[in-house]
Amino acid sequence: EIIRGVAAFEPAGTRMRVLRLPGDRMILDDCYNANPQSVTAALEILAKTACDRKVAVLGDMGELGELTAQAHYNMGALAAMLGIDFVAAIGEKAAKIADGAVQSGGTAVHFATKEEAVHELTRQLEENTATMDGVLPLTEEEKALLAQVAEILSALPAVACTACRYCVDGCPRNIPIPDYFALYNGDQLALRQGKPVRKAEYQRLAETGGKASACVKCRQCENACPQHLKVVDALSQVASTYEG
Repeated sequence: EIIRGVAAFEPAGTRMRVLRLPGDRMILDDCYNANPQSVTAALEILAKTACDRKVAVLGDMGELGELTAQAHYNMGALAAMLGIDFVAAIGEKAAKIADGAVQSGGTAVHFATKEEAVHELTRQLEENTATMDGVLPLTEEEKALLAQVAEILSALPAVACTACRYCVDGCPRNIPIPDYFALYNGDQLALRQGKPVRKAEYQRLAETGGKASACVKCRQCENACPQHLKVVDALSQVASTYEG
């Protein structure tokens, strides 16, 4: 009974809430009343996730008095030391987080407001990425903004291709399948930002092999795919997007 209870546990509010999104994306939402201890714990959890890429979204921590500057700097330095790939530091005090990350060998960008950060965060949340949101505290408007980012990513018709290229060997039409899927996944987000798909890039890729519409549905690619993707159906989507 204890094991079942622990397995069914869901954190209250925004304390280590896990959001799983398409394309092996994951958000660890730890916005509630963030402090150096909770941020340290959350960063350590983020660093241990199975995702290939980790992104930390960190903001101002309150009520730290004379320790404010050093505490924020230390959080950025810790993120870099833990191997977090990208840190988005949001808020006036969080500028020190960015300083700590960069000066410790990491990659970070400082944003004055959450609104300024939205575009960069949607770009950073590529496939197989885990991100930790530790911004303190959120207004209703800011919560809606975070929900908007999650909604955009959740709506992506992403193909969870890992680019192992097992599908390419033996393709009778020599279709560069993983390259098409990478282009397709990237352009779905661009479409939601009002940008056109990259048809010229698709044509360039098609010069190295067959177009997506050239698929003869032999399904050898699906038999070879370790992710068990419906490759034929996904290629049909690619063809309708770039050849229509």
